[in-house]
Amino acid sequence: MSALIVIYIIKSIYIGYIGFYAGQEYVAELERQFSGEPKNFGPANKADLFIYIGESTTRLNMSLYGYPLPTTPRLEAISKNDVGFLKFDNVRSTHSHTSPSLLRALSLTEPGPDGRQAQYGIGKILQRSGAAPILFSTQPMSGSFASFSKFVFDGARFQRPTANKYLGNLSVPRHTDRYTLDKSVKSGG
Repeated sequence: MSALIVIYIIKSIYIGYIGFYAGQEYVAELERQFSGEPKNFGPANKADLFIYIGESTTRLNMSLYGYPLPTTPRLEAISKNDVGFLKFDNVRSTHSHTSPSLLRALSLTEPGPDGRQAQYGIGKILQRSGAAPILFSTQPMSGSFASFSKFVFDGARFQRPTANKYLGNLSVPRHTDRYTLDKSVKSGG
């Protein structure tokens, strides 16, 4: 019986080590893919761009998309008063987890100079286009979001809540998404 326990413990340690090593290799590959500078992006006309990403949010609960309760009044007001407002319909997440979904949705991929895949995050793309991107986030500085946000949002100035910023996915923001939208609109971000 104790031999089975020892085998189980050794197998568990081995599986954990292999998983950890695979994770390290994945991050190293992402660092290589996102290390270049985007090409063919030049200065653009002045434009305000606000991208709202609501984790675990569906359009089913957003009044902007017809939900009967006023859950997104600021976005609705902007959509009615700003001719440049774009509202996307029929968008699907590329993954069920936040980090892989953000990596795919907010970056461009092209063949790199060595023939391997190169990726450019939205932060670098906007910066290269002459914008001064600011990321307003209620996400903490650790946890799954922070692991990959450095690739997607590199080039953007980060603004996060200062309280509980290291609690990872256990952090409970002290303000709502509406606060984040209002703050970004007031600062011109």
